[in-house]
Amino acid sequence: MSTSALLSALHVAGRQHVTASTIGARQATGSHVFRIEWYTQLREQVANGTAVNSGLFSVGGHDWRIQCYPNGDTEQTQGSVSLFLTQASHAKPGDVMASFKMSILDNSWKPSRTGVEEKGDRFMGDDWGRKKFMKLEDLDKEKHLEDDCLSVLCDVTVDLGLRTDDYTDEVPAAAELAKTPPPFHLHDLALASKDTVAEVRMNNIDADVCKALLQFTYIDSPPPELESAASMAERLLVAADRYELGKLKLVCEEALCKNIDTSSVTATLALAERHRCPVLREACMQFLSSTGNLNVLLASSERFEKLKTGCPSAVLELLEKKRLLHEQLKSASS
Repeated sequence: MSTSALLSALHVAGRQHVTASTIGARQATGSHVFRIEWYTQLREQVANGTAVNSGLFSVGGHDWRIQCYPNGDTEQTQGSVSLFLTQASHAKPGDVMASFKMSILDNSWKPSRTGVEEKGDRFMGDDWGRKKFMKLEDLDKEKHLEDDCLSVLCDVTVDLGLRTDDYTDEVPAAAELAKTPPPFHLHDLALASKDTVAEVRMNNIDADVCKALLQFTYIDSPPPELESAASMAERLLVAADRYELGKLKLVCEEALCKNIDTSSVTATLALAERHRCPVLREACMQFLSSTGNLNVLLASSERFEKLKTGCPSAVLELLEKKRLLHEQLKSASS
């Protein structure tokens, strides 16, 4: 049971002022794919000691770049690819505790060569990486350079340190009651006698969602507007995930699956990723498996950027499906 669910249960049981705190190690993890197009031509034009850089990506409140030296970063590494992770934010060197894994992907989007820094060292500058990550002679055109494009995947984990989170579920003061959604009353619940009225307040949940939660909990019936109102289904799914109501969460997933279109699929997929919704995620991926739907998404740079930021694993799957489709079309035409 989550801390928020525990506090709400204690509150409903009659405790008017309940607070809690938790402490634990916190981490932030993110991934970035750096694709270097026309790699063979670029390698011929770039001298030893010259780097090409990825765009900025953010993990754990810090900005990062992947730095690639196609012909090695020094004379001693000439003949190899050098790969580094560089900190691009304004934090001072040594302020960040992090680890990372760098991989060169093969043409099936799987790591072919991987370098790992798992010690959780403090970041001290531009020297995180491998000077001889991979020999140029080991870069295979058929395996690593389809369409002469080299793909580098970097997984970064930032240690956020120990963090204390405070929780409260107290009844609002009289002066605040007018600002909060009005409570609703439940009669004849298992937790109350027949002559008792239970007043329920849940922080950060509006009255409609709160009522739907309890309705489903006690009479196993979802609200009738769930099928027609995507906004209600989204809000109720978040609440069901928070209070670990798996059956209600699945009902919300199935309702949202019926409302997926080109304008909503990016936000819906991000929602599915955040709240671990396999049914909803699979429905979004099936929708994007259609070449027409995927092309609409790729044509919108804003939607595609949101997808890359919120669902990097989904981007890899979609690109892989597009590659396989391309191969099938080539085979059919030959």
